[in-house]
Amino acid sequence: AYSVYSDDHGRSWQMGRPVGTAMDENKVVELSNGDVMLNSRDSAGGGGRKIAISHDGGATYGPVTYDHTLTDPRNNAGIARMVPDAPEGSADAKKLLFSNADNPPFARVNGTIRYSCDDGATWSTSRAFAPGLPTSYSTVTALGDGRFGVLYEGAGNAITFDTFDA
Repeated sequence: AYSVYSDDHGRSWQMGRPVGTAMDENKVVELSNGDVMLNSRDSAGGGGRKIAISHDGGATYGPVTYDHTLTDPRNNAGIARMVPDAPEGSADAKKLLFSNADNPPFARVNGTIRYSCDDGATWSTSRAFAPGLPTSYSTVTALGDGRFGVLYEGAGNAITFDTFDA
């Protein structure tokens, strides 16, 4: 796993230093203090997500930890700030959303959004957006005006977009 990042608004790109093993389909999110969290699928099938934190914008990452709270059936997932433009260090900047199939150990069903109010240290609540239904890859984003969107692969590889509020 590694990040590819730009320090010049996308004119050029650099590959960060590799981190961890058996990690793929990585997602990153900027935390409230400006650090970057790498959230990765565990391709070894441990049932959770692998996490690493970068203090230098994704060039390097610290040790990989394991988040068993984010149950995962070896599936691509999405992670985003709930309030993308919140001021650094504010309570709103600490709010994250995470989307994936929440059905341990390995069935890709029950599409779920999870919520954290502490930069992903804990995940306090969840809500299914496709309860009991096939759910493969997903991504989540803030749409503005208190609305959020989730794009996911459902039954028969159908791509579905749904919206929800807080």
